[in-house]
Amino acid sequence: MDIKKLGLISTIAMLSVTISLGGCDLLKSQKESKIEKIERLKSTWDEKFRKSEEAQAKLKKSSKHKYELLHKYKKEFENNEFVPGLKEAAEEEWEIEKEADKAYDEENAVWNKLSPYLPRHEFDTRNY
Repeated sequence: MDIKKLGLISTIAMLSVTISLGGCDLLKSQKESKIEKIERLKSTWDEKFRKSEEAQAKLKKSSKHKYELLHKYKKEFENNEFVPGLKEAAEEEWEIEKEADKAYDEENAVWNKLSPYLPRHEFDTRNY
């Protein structure tokens, strides 16, 4: 057999295996590719949104704990610096707030990528 034919046969075999395993987008239309991209972005956004909501709930719980400490010791201590556990509660709240802000920023970054593909209202007739 000719070397060129062997190269062509192996190339065709590799392409057919790649396509059959779904690793090649040669046979997908642009619309199918766009739909898959939107679905991936949507699932990523859902996950980021869930994490952001969890972080916000954790922040709310931490903040509530801090204010409970303040309220509990308000009568005993006039200066908030001496409230037992307040400094630790405030530091914990600060760390949780940074985590919540990071989760929210990640969620917004994914949303900004996803939102151009979503319809603006029920009468939006653009083809996505």
